Amino acid sequence: MDEIARGLVAALVTILAIGAPITKYFLTRLTRLEKQAETRHAQDIKDKNAQIAVLEARISTLEEQAKKVPALERQVATLFRQIDEQTTRIDGLTDDLGKAQKENQRLLTRNDELLAENTRLFEANKALNVETATYRSALALFADKVSEKAEAGPPERAPESAAPESNEQEIKSDGPS
Repeated sequence: MDEIARGLVAALVTILAIGAPITKYFLTRLTRLEKQAETRHAQDIKDKNAQIAVLEARISTLEEQAKKVPALERQVATLFRQIDEQTTRIDGLTDDLGKAQKENQRLLTRNDELLAENTRLFEANKALNVETATYRSALALFADKVSEKAEAGPPERAPESAAPESNEQEIKSDGPS
């Protein structure tokens, strides 16, 4: 049994002799991994804190912008209301313009009609001026003849019933056209 005990002690010493460097290796490795993990963890925390700071700044900016949203919504609503009012005014002005254009066209047509009537009357006036000059010349000749006849003596009278009719017929035929 002594040998067994020695064999066990030798095995135990061998295990301890081999196990100590292995244990030391694993402990060193574990310590190094823990330091690396702590360094990574610290860096992750720094990165996360930096991200948190950026996000907090973004949140702050968004909160400021969110405070402006109701005012901007009111401004947009006001702009839409003004656009609607302007559209209504433009529609009214368009209708008024259409009416004014129709009235203008009617007046232009009436002006053309009046110009044509004016031209016709001008031409008629020319004819009347010519007729008036002719009548004046005829009247002057008639006055001369009457004067000559008056100097010559009393004229013979024509029957009264025939004279007015012929005189009326001359007036009707010589009247304005």
